[in-house]
Amino acid sequence: MYIQSVWVRKQSAGTEKMQSISKSIKEGALAFLNAEYRLLLVFVVIASGALYGISTMVETTSWLIVPAFVVGAIFQPWLGILGCE
Repeated sequence: MYIQSVWVRKQSAGTEKMQSISKSIKEGALAFLNAEYRLLLVFVVIASGALYGISTMVETTSWLIVPAFVVGAIFQPWLGILGCE
């Protein structure tokens, strides 16, 4: 994958019109991701509360599922934005 990434980066970016279209697509994608991640934040807060409540009621679970869930929820958007760069 790294070799393909290096090869792609060495290629021409195209004409000015192609670069303008590419920039518009990237801006639109990042705007969509930011809106999606704000909604994800609300879901993470609600789901974390529910997971904590369940973990206190059920003896076979642990409260540690909450930080594990939150860490996963933090890395997912970060990697999504990193992929757009």
